[in-house]
Amino acid sequence: MKKIIYVSLFTLIILVASSNFVNVNCNEEIMCPKLENTVTIDGKWTSNDEWNDAISEELRFVSNSGKAYFRIKHDDESLFLLIDYVTLIKPQERDAAGIMIDTENDGGDIMQKDDYFLGNIYMSEESALTVRVWGTGDRILEDLSDLDWTLITKLDWELEPEGFLVRSTNDAENDPYSTDPHMIWEFKIPKSEFESETIGFLIFAISLGRETGACYPLIEIDKLDNPDLWAELGYSNKTLVQIEDESESTLTTTSAINITDLPKPNSGTSTTTIPTYTATKTEEITARRTTSEESGAEKIIEKLHVEYIIIGLLIVLIILLAILKLRRYPLKSRQ
Repeated sequence: MKKIIYVSLFTLIILVASSNFVNVNCNEEIMCPKLENTVTIDGKWTSNDEWNDAISEELRFVSNSGKAYFRIKHDDESLFLLIDYVTLIKPQERDAAGIMIDTENDGGDIMQKDDYFLGNIYMSEESALTVRVWGTGDRILEDLSDLDWTLITKLDWELEPEGFLVRSTNDAENDPYSTDPHMIWEFKIPKSEFESETIGFLIFAISLGRETGACYPLIEIDKLDNPDLWAELGYSNKTLVQIEDESESTLTTTSAINITDLPKPNSGTSTTTIPTYTATKTEEITARRTTSEESGAEKIIEKLHVEYIIIGLLIVLIILLAILKLRRYPLKSRQ
């Protein structure tokens, strides 16, 4: 009996410990608009409205702090990306920015052969390297210090890959974020290799000498090559203005429904007409994100419930053990 109780107790302790490693991940999603303004890939804002038709997000700093943004849009053939590192004023060797892409959007905890890293690495005022590195199914980055030429040459890699166009400068003359010189990158990425209507992606900007790094979505620095944690990017056939107009129209339509006008439960037949509309792609993504977040919250709650039950069982077993001990001592004293 005592042996069974100890084995059960040990098993429960293991379950409690392992339950702390449940991973609840809610991937962020972005809808990429169709471009209106032509992009000149020259590593700067060619005009101050060149990227105004792109969706914009702020990069989130994993180590240290700073300000950096990205903008993204597409046409029928290419994906266009701007990375604007406002606080990187004096670049150093091996400072880099780029994007990681899961072409099949099939995830995985390590980059697979359909995933690649596309980066532009600053070497000097006169030169930079554009490199594409394919996943292998093995860990690529154990640490940011591994990001060097020796590592790249050991992998499935391409220098200045065909069909890709990447440029970087510190020319901020037309930059709406800041006209003080700072690093800017522009990318033109062919969509022909994308195997899915949505792709997984992670955007990054790092300054190795300053030990500063930012990314979107926010991920721990040693997990950047984990596609399960990346965001998702879908493509809209509508421009940013059209998407925003539809979103505003939807909000207006929704707010026009007065709660007092809705049919009351058990009130019989109602002649009230409720305005209806077809959800836009942006709204569908928002709805999926909300559902995903709710699902994540439910998982956390379920996890807590399980932990409380296990802890309760542990307490009961400990009490039983104590009772058994107390019962044995009186028997020994009688003998």
